[in-house]
Amino acid sequence: MDHERDTERTRRDETRSRARAENASKVAPRPTRRQPQDLLQRLIESPATRARDAATGRIERNESPPVTGHANADSRIQRMESGTIQRKKGGDGAGGGVTAGDYDASATGKGRVLAWLTMKRKHIDLFGEDQYGHWWTEISAPPAGGTGASYGWWPAEPVDLKGTLTGVAGDLNGQAMFGGTPTQDPHHGDTAKDTFHPKTKTAASDADIFSRITTFVDGYSGEWRWTFGWGQNCHTFQQDLMKSAGLSK
Repeated sequence: MDHERDTERTRRDETRSRARAENASKVAPRPTRRQPQDLLQRLIESPATRARDAATGRIERNESPPVTGHANADSRIQRMESGTIQRKKGGDGAGGGVTAGDYDASATGKGRVLAWLTMKRKHIDLFGEDQYGHWWTEISAPPAGGTGASYGWWPAEPVDLKGTLTGVAGDLNGQAMFGGTPTQDPHHGDTAKDTFHPKTKTAASDADIFSRITTFVDGYSGEWRWTFGWGQNCHTFQQDLMKSAGLSK
């Protein structure tokens, strides 16, 4: 009798062990959380550098991912190389594109909200679709012609960790590497969570303010550098543009 009970107990234990093993095999492995140093490297790693690595075979290239802003700037470059990229034109309003604002060349007065001018800011988001972020300024069709104008500041060449922290040549609208033009930033018409129309700090007319903006843009030059928020980059470019034109948030 004791032998039969021991045999039955052994059989039950073996059944439980097999069941636990089967259940364990069905549980999906927990994702490995990125270490802080990996996140920092991803933040400061240049999209242009990763595109260059793709071109030389160091990482696998993907020729047809969706273009979703600065986070996929490497994809923009790859698609430019293959001839498949198409520039976005226009949009759906202040939150998502460039529309005709209330521009009046003779309008004056301190504290006016300039509906024809839009500041857009994609902030750094390590866990989002747009990890790198970007700030740029859009001007609606009047006074700018066609689909409007936009301006931002970019690196003019691939950057590694050293170049990011110490600086490389800067480039208006990323014309050298990111597909911009002299009058349109690569993000022209894109949406941004932080979007606003600036206010005038002086009684300057709309025509005066537009002239100050174009004069600032035409005369801007220097490096591109991101040293943990410091340096000459897309943030300081927009901030200095607003100061030069006498504008506030």
